[in-house]
Amino acid sequence: TAVGGVLVSRQQPGTTGPCGGFYAGLKPQRPFDPGFESFIALFVVQREASLANAQAYVHGRLRAEALAQIDRAKTAFFSNVSHELRTPLTLLLGALERALASLPTEQRGDLEVAHRNALRLLRLVNTLLDFSRLEAGRIDALYSPIDLATQTAELASSFRSAIEGAGMTLTVDCPPLPEPAYVDLDMWEKVVANLLSNAFKFTFEGGVTVATRMTGEAFELTVADTGVGIALEELPRVFERFQRIRNPRSRTYEGTGIGLSLVRELVELHGGTTAVASDPGQGTTFTVAIPRGSEHLPAERVTSAPTGSRSGVTSFLAEALPWPPVATRADHGTKAHTRRTQPHLAAHA
Repeated sequence: TAVGGVLVSRQQPGTTGPCGGFYAGLKPQRPFDPGFESFIALFVVQREASLANAQAYVHGRLRAEALAQIDRAKTAFFSNVSHELRTPLTLLLGALERALASLPTEQRGDLEVAHRNALRLLRLVNTLLDFSRLEAGRIDALYSPIDLATQTAELASSFRSAIEGAGMTLTVDCPPLPEPAYVDLDMWEKVVANLLSNAFKFTFEGGVTVATRMTGEAFELTVADTGVGIALEELPRVFERFQRIRNPRSRTYEGTGIGLSLVRELVELHGGTTAVASDPGQGTTFTVAIPRGSEHLPAERVTSAPTGSRSGVTSFLAEALPWPPVATRADHGTKAHTRRTQPHLAAHA
């Protein structure tokens, strides 16, 4: 208590000194009694809470800015490293392909292994580059009307040799669709290739089924397998970045945990959704839904001319083909089959 007033000093938890002070003047007409003291204490507590909230807001904003800066640095790092790695990999692949073309078949063994693994590394680098572009919001998408059934069936058929070579069946069920779908063809290839590669990786018996349908206001792609399945507790995290299923039976254990996350984000760029259902030991079904029409897409990104190539699928196949088949029973010689109705559209054949 000071002469003519009251001085209150408070210290916040976790600090080394007072966070502030409050000085209340006293009047002769209003004695400093317990009621007045209680009023001052309540006032100080309220001011202290306001100050704590303001400081928490400032600290939270500074922390968010620091995290955003770290995130931007990480994105720039991924992008720069990916670009730098693609150049020597492209030169390396060119040299390997020229050498393979000039050698007889019986002398290509080691070079084919080097070529296959260089393609695998290039796929990982391209995935990191796509990831960094998505993070930075710089991925360029051009949505054009395509015959989704035909494109999906052709992409799926690219995996037939790998799946049949493992003693399994590939079923491609893509009947004609009544209208074209607006998609970025390069992105769609990555979606289909990632899902098929993932299905083949975790399937040892039975087969893989790829189907397209138009249901209500959306086009649906389903990729179902009869593989090892996913545990119930793992399902909510399947599409998270860098998430890998723990201790699965698999043809290979390489991977970055980006593939399914990339699928979800590429589908979301189309205004679509992804879903997964699985029964451990029985198989897994991934479902991708893309809205019909183009009204949900940025108008400046919609074009009438499809663009894209099959170059991205090559690296997936190069990784899948050398995976060893499992031992089969004597009665497991059923020829892999493909049930496919060739789709056709008058304006988009």
